[in-house]
Amino acid sequence: MEWQESAPVPDVDTVRGLLAVPPRFREIVEQFEPGVHQFLPVDYLDRKAAILAKRFFFVACNRLDSVDRAHITMILSKGMWVPPRDLVRRKEEIPPGIDVNAAAKLVFNNAQIGDKHAWSDMFLPLYGPFLSDALGAALEAERFTGIGLGKGEAV
Repeated sequence: MEWQESAPVPDVDTVRGLLAVPPRFREIVEQFEPGVHQFLPVDYLDRKAAILAKRFFFVACNRLDSVDRAHITMILSKGMWVPPRDLVRRKEEIPPGIDVNAAAKLVFNNAQIGDKHAWSDMFLPLYGPFLSDALGAALEAERFTGIGLGKGEAV
């Protein structure tokens, strides 16, 4: 991959929806779930094809339905969780009792997630990968540049 920025390559980068991570990130994930996930090598190159950084595209291979249906305020439409406002824009039917002006709330279900530490949600294809609190804390402790972890609500 050609890096055209003047700034250094961050430790963690998102490229066309793929998460590029350094070898240390891979090591940490492997400590939690050895042999589960895919790490596809990718080199960051400058304009003269000199290697600037070695990374891996991280593919979370646990595919779960991790959303708690009793607490989410989004609507499952065409195989994806979407905010009700999006359905209004698309002129799709809104189920009765849904407040289209309320903020969309995503809530995960710990029982459905079980002992998984990294996963993609089958109904949230544009988001993720999602991480357990323990894996997230281990990654935050490394102080990787370019990473931004948020805490999601779970029941």
